[in-house]
Order: sequence, then structure tokens, then C-alpha cells
Amino acid sequence: MGFAGQRTDGRRASESRCLKQEAQREAIDVEKEWALTDEDFSKKGGEHHVDLGVQSGRVDKWTGIDLQEEENPDKSRPYRHGSASKVALDASFPNGGFVIPAEYKDNTPVGYLSRIAWQNYLFDDDMRIESITEDGRFHISQPILRPGSFSKDSPNYLSEEAIENWLFDNGWEIDYKESSVAHAVYYHPETGVYAADAHAGNFGWDVDGKLKAFDLVLTPGKQLFPPSVPFQTDHSNKNT
Repeated sequence: MGFAGQRTDGRRASESRCLKQEAQREAIDVEKEWALTDEDFSKKGGEHHVDLGVQSGRVDKWTGIDLQEEENPDKSRPYRHGSASKVALDASFPNGGFVIPAEYKDNTPVGYLSRIAWQNYLFDDDMRIESITEDGRFHISQPILRPGSFSKDSPNYLSEEAIENWLFDNGWEIDYKESSVAHAVYYHPETGVYAADAHAGNFGWDVDGKLKAFDLVLTPGKQLFPPSVPFQTDHSNKNT
């Protein structure tokens, strides 16, 4: 997890446009090969606005962006700090409560940072905080993956069985499951973290063909942050 240039002034938008144009001109081979578009990463999803053109090789995301806000500026922005699972308190459970499957709420700033830290720690990801917007939303980035597909006709089809086996192989257990993995909750006994929203659209393959989870909704249990959080403060590689 890295804090890389926490710019909040009006220059950020123009810089992003310039970076986008440069990245589009110098697209890396893997992006050309995969022919990815913003829509491949659920650009209109309820949690993030997605842009592939800001940094070559990385996906940039902004929390709480309503794509219709220019037409309707008074409309509320969902998930300003990302989403969080709703939790029901119950002293009989190991962490004093349990995650309610497929029910989400707006996260808190600290909760979102916790989720990113656990994502990096548990899934060997490289999520970074790029900036904080003037109205307090997060701009993050993470490496591009070739996203999984729900369609059996797609070469990127990822079955629920494959997702579940991947989670089992990586130390997760089923905490609760209804009709599908997307409505299931998984538990990581070693860390006490819960994971939800484990469907094909939140998994993908890296350039080496390794399957990874990239957008699960993680809920900490035993502790808010992992044992070690690599906060990067070196901004030397940024155009500031």
C-alpha cells in the first residue's frame, strides 16, 4: 500500500488528462494483447469509477463517483469511501459478529484504508493511494489484470467452482453460502478477515497467468490492520 502524491488542488484533473493521453500513446503490450477497455472493469459499478488511461499497466479507480453527477449534481454519491459489508453482532462468533452476505454500506476512510492494506497483505496486490480528492474521496490504483467473465462462451470464463477452489487453496473457509459464491462469505482463520463479493468479475489473471482476487469486500476481524503495512512515502517517481 503506497501513499504516492496526495494532491488535492485543481491541477490534478489537467495532469490526469495529460497522463491519460501519454499512457494511451504508449500503451504496454499486455494491454494491446488483452484489448481491455474501461467497461471490462465495470466502469459503471456502484463502488468505483474506473479508468485505464491514466497510468500504463495500472488501473485507476475513484470511490463514490456518480457518472450522472454532471447532469444531476444534487444526486448522492454512493460509497464515497468504498463499500463495507454489514455486520451483525453476535458474541457466539469468534470475532463477536458475522458478516451479512450480499449486504453493503458506505465505508469509513479508516475502514477503506484497512481494506486496501488487507488486500495487499492477503492477495499479494499492489494497491496504492494516489490522491485524496477535494471532497474527501479516494483515488487508488492497482496492477491491470485480465478480468474473469461470467459467460461460459468467453475465453475468460471463471466458474464458481474455480473461484471456490482458489479461495480454499489460499487458506479461506466458507463462513456462509447461499445460492452462489457472490452471495457467500468466506473466512480466513489465520487473520480473522472475512471476504464477500467473490464473483468472476472480481478475479483476474496477471501477465504470468496467475489468478488473483482484486476487488473483494474485506472485513477485518481480529485486528483492523495487518501485522505489517508497507506505507510508501517516496514520491520521487511521481510528477509532482
